[in-house]
Amino acid sequence: MSATKKEAPAEPVKQVAVANDFLIAKPRIKKVWSEYFQKDVCLREMTAASRDKWQADMIREVKDAAGKSKMETDLSNRTAKLLVRCLCDEAGNLLFPDDRQAALLGNVPAKALDDLQAAAMELSGLNEAAVEVAVKN
Repeated sequence: MSATKKEAPAEPVKQVAVANDFLIAKPRIKKVWSEYFQKDVCLREMTAASRDKWQADMIREVKDAAGKSKMETDLSNRTAKLLVRCLCDEAGNLLFPDDRQAALLGNVPAKALDDLQAAAMELSGLNEAAVEVAVKN
């Protein structure tokens, strides 16, 4: 009888490698020129958990606004609530680590945040249609 060499299946090793890729993935950081501030500003893409929380907050605000006019519902500081999850330093550390700081960021002139909002949405895989869907749910 000859001894047969058993080879370990390659698939589980591949799966572990792929799983590790997910676990070590870091959010991308992008420098965006701010015309308003006349300098580069860093944005970090939202993590899945952060984006889900942002969307859940939008949904909750709409539900809380039931019975109010559409105008009142739309004025929910959503730009600042998005940007507190994305504005960061060059190392990727959030400038506003507490979501409640959106109230402070909401006092910044809207024009200063417009381009940053658009870049943060693109970086995090959001578009106006996705925002509308989140708000309607």
